[in-house]
Amino acid sequence: MGSASESKRKDSYIKVDAENPDTPSWAYTTPFPRKSIAGYMGPDLTTYLKSHFMNSVARGYPAAKFISNVWHFDIVNLRLDSGQKSFILNEEYAKAFLSGAWCKSVVDNEVLYEGKAAITLENLWHDLTAQFPPRSGHTPMSFLTLQGCDVRSTNANYIPDFGFTPPLSTHQGQSWERLVSCGDLKKHHVGKMDDDVQERLQIHAHQIKGAYGISKRKKDSIETDEEVSCTTSEVANRNKTRRTGYDNEPMPIGQATTPPSVCHVGKELAGHELQIADYLTQMLSHGVRTYATAFFLHECNMTLWYADRMGLVVSEPFDIFAQSPLFLLVVAAHHYADPYDFGLHPLIALPVGSPHLVNYKNTTLRLPMVVSADLPPIDTSLPDAHAFDEGITTTQSVEFQMDLDGRHITTAYEALGRGTAVIPILAGVGTTLCLDGARLVAKITSPREALPAEDRLIRILRRKLNEDDHARQYLKHVVDLKCSFSCKMDDKQMKLPRCLMGPVADDHRRGFRILIMSEYLPLEHINSPAELKQIFIDTITGHHWVWKTSHILHRDISYGNIMFYREFDGTNEQVVGVLTDWDMAAKQEYEDQGTQETDFEFMRLMERQAQMADDDGNCEERLQQNESSKRNEEVRGRQKFGLRVRVGTAPFMACDLLQPDSVPRRHLYRHDLESFFWVLTWFCVVFNPIEHTIDTIPAWDSSNWLNVGKAKVGFLTITKEYTGLIARVHADYLPIDKMCIYDFRYCLEEAWTASREERNTKDKYLQALAQPRENNPRYAEFVARASERLTQARETLRDLITYDYFMAVFKIPV
Repeated sequence: MGSASESKRKDSYIKVDAENPDTPSWAYTTPFPRKSIAGYMGPDLTTYLKSHFMNSVARGYPAAKFISNVWHFDIVNLRLDSGQKSFILNEEYAKAFLSGAWCKSVVDNEVLYEGKAAITLENLWHDLTAQFPPRSGHTPMSFLTLQGCDVRSTNANYIPDFGFTPPLSTHQGQSWERLVSCGDLKKHHVGKMDDDVQERLQIHAHQIKGAYGISKRKKDSIETDEEVSCTTSEVANRNKTRRTGYDNEPMPIGQATTPPSVCHVGKELAGHELQIADYLTQMLSHGVRTYATAFFLHECNMTLWYADRMGLVVSEPFDIFAQSPLFLLVVAAHHYADPYDFGLHPLIALPVGSPHLVNYKNTTLRLPMVVSADLPPIDTSLPDAHAFDEGITTTQSVEFQMDLDGRHITTAYEALGRGTAVIPILAGVGTTLCLDGARLVAKITSPREALPAEDRLIRILRRKLNEDDHARQYLKHVVDLKCSFSCKMDDKQMKLPRCLMGPVADDHRRGFRILIMSEYLPLEHINSPAELKQIFIDTITGHHWVWKTSHILHRDISYGNIMFYREFDGTNEQVVGVLTDWDMAAKQEYEDQGTQETDFEFMRLMERQAQMADDDGNCEERLQQNESSKRNEEVRGRQKFGLRVRVGTAPFMACDLLQPDSVPRRHLYRHDLESFFWVLTWFCVVFNPIEHTIDTIPAWDSSNWLNVGKAKVGFLTITKEYTGLIARVHADYLPIDKMCIYDFRYCLEEAWTASREERNTKDKYLQALAQPRENNPRYAEFVARASERLTQARETLRDLITYDYFMAVFKIPV
């Protein structure tokens, strides 16, 4: 992902990824969700949200803790000890809210609003803020009812009921980048004010202090396992967590955390909660944020919502009238907050004199320290090479100016996960990196701390290329990393609220990483089939020599990761293909390219047989386990054996990797090569060279990766499927099909047949291994013969899809 001007479509696929092991298999390739009528969620978006947040919703977090830990609210702002003794909720507005309703319906594809509760809540909010004492030098943001006002998005327009925005904003022209926080209201019951509510309209200082302080000091309510339901994996991971902040309250995340206390892993999202989850996803999918917040008001019960790249946290519900001091604290937290209190990335500095973020123009990316990626000398010593690989940190801070002149910020559509954002920047003057004035991009991600660092892998593979006399010429085909910045999730300068919520399991911790790279162009900027061919020749060549020199596989060859730039040599211009995004890459320690059986395959078979013996024939009961239990088993398997997981972007993954294996196949060099074919085919089918735009292949966009695999196998083996897709190729690019795609398809169909034979041979080999050795003098010979057949089958498969073959096909003139 090297360009900030590239199409949003490249982020439209959920990556099949080791970082999301608990995502159900059917959700691996959920396409970019699109809105339904008038902004309401359709079934595709509902399915996506439910799967995206599965096992990552923590509920019951104390509301006062939320207000202070997430929004960083300090009660001193209310001056309760210096004359401000009480505040009053306006009785007229309170009555109007209680007697009013607020619901939406769709008529003739338009949203109709019924009732006035949202409007009166806005009035109630504003009347309360008017009573707050001013803070020197602070300009409060605005709380708005967004009735009838779309919030602009790159993929669809959604309509929250409330928005919290910079004061210069109006009810019209809102965008998710500008929206600081939002809220939603569901109110159908029409009531009236009773005496108890009326008594609570006046909120005294001691009540506010009590709500703010007592709830904050509330001790964990869980002392034993019996007081709350814990999953097996939660219990197993009690000793695998570390304290991440300044609070002892555990915050469960996913299926591998400490036992919950007052906050617990609750039920999955449903109903109106999905709308709030969508708003949080939208905020995290626009601009550059580390977290997002919202509130949900159901009748008079309010819950506060927090989302970061590790999950959702929902506060305990409270009645805004019966517990009016908490409601006042929510309003006050918004009133006194700045953009960083609502998740603006702390390393993004606002323009001088601007207290709020209206847009990202003239903002600055300030990195407190960086690791340079300048290559060491070719003859560098082994200790110096190792030091370079691990990263040599400079203590000098580096600044980059946001450059939105003809470029824009691109953020992946997701709340959980890496949340990759690519922002266009210019190198600041005076840096020690010799980058002054260079047009660059910053790739900002939240990777798992336990996984290999992308910047480290890039430094290694570039150094290895540079040290090889022949491979050095291909350095230009691999992303040019300038420098990088990384820190842990609990680094204090990042101010992540999650760190104040208690321990997080090691395998769920997400840190922060920023890669400064050269800017590249996406594929749709090409001008001819010849340019497309050259880009693929370049990137396949660069990929091959990375594998040859460092044994690092990319493992996510996809449309968005094959990019290019234009090189000028006097009067001549040529394209140079570049392979970017090495965040799923991994170093493979073996060199057999998958021809040998592995210990893991045998151990997995032994485990499966032992389970069947223990179950004593209860196969039916085992097959009826729910989906959650199956995922827990997979998690335990990964922890026990280091289980391989499918990695890649499904429309471009090798067919081998999209089959329903109980054990995902090892990701091999030939799988990456096959992915280049799928990207080429997909691009030729969806590319419009007149408009320089791209479309989709619906069958490859399926929300079920098994269906994607079937569709792609059909393209290889069924002539009608092949001709149906190729009919969509623009006439200018049909020669690519005739000279390249057709040839590749023939070879990959043969490879698919060989792959099925290899699977059968592997099963027979594993069965041979599992036979009893006692009183069987021919056991060793039987196993050796089965092993030899398996090796032959895998060598056949390996030799069908090779670098030399791909180069031979691509070098045929178009």
